[in-house]
Amino acid sequence: MTKQAFTDELSRRLREQGLIDTEIDRSLEYYREMIEDRVEDGEDEEHAVSSLGTPEEIARQILTEMPLGAFIKSKLRQQKKRHQNASALTVVMTVLAFPIWFPLLIAAFTVILSVYVTVLALIVSLFATVVALMTSSLVSIPAAGVIISETVPGAIALLGAALLVMGIGVLLIIPAKHATIGLIRLTKWFTRCLRSLFITKSTARKESV
Repeated sequence: MTKQAFTDELSRRLREQGLIDTEIDRSLEYYREMIEDRVEDGEDEEHAVSSLGTPEEIARQILTEMPLGAFIKSKLRQQKKRHQNASALTVVMTVLAFPIWFPLLIAAFTVILSVYVTVLALIVSLFATVVALMTSSLVSIPAAGVIISETVPGAIALLGAALLVMGIGVLLIIPAKHATIGLIRLTKWFTRCLRSLFITKSTARKESV
């Protein structure tokens, strides 16, 4: 496939997904420059194009990496075009099926949200535990210094308990940190998966030149 055929096909697929001309032109210019740089380095044009991947793969990658706001706008534009071209039968079937698919959609969203909130609550609880342990240990250490004149064994026991609690708090920081990072990664993964559900696959394909 030549550079021109690649950019034409990529442009068509991005336009089908609801991207506006400025967004399409920005992506096309990026891949044109990438291909031209490889050709200048001595690589064959068709090989340089094929090494990037298919236009369908590139279009999907562009959409999954878009800011969420821009992605939603593109999907709204796409849906608007679909509704303009939708037949009366399609509209009727969608309306009739609404009592079936809408509750299922709400149920799925509720389950996912509850799991996410539960994980988030566990992470917050873990950090709260760390703060409580560290605070109590910091309070107990000077308290041990106060009572040492009255009871040395008691002061030593209190100091030892404070250091033990502090150690536990420090150890809990590690799983709390990893849990937070895991939740962030899970959020990004879920966002990508959610986007991919709305990225349509075009069945029409142009012949490679």
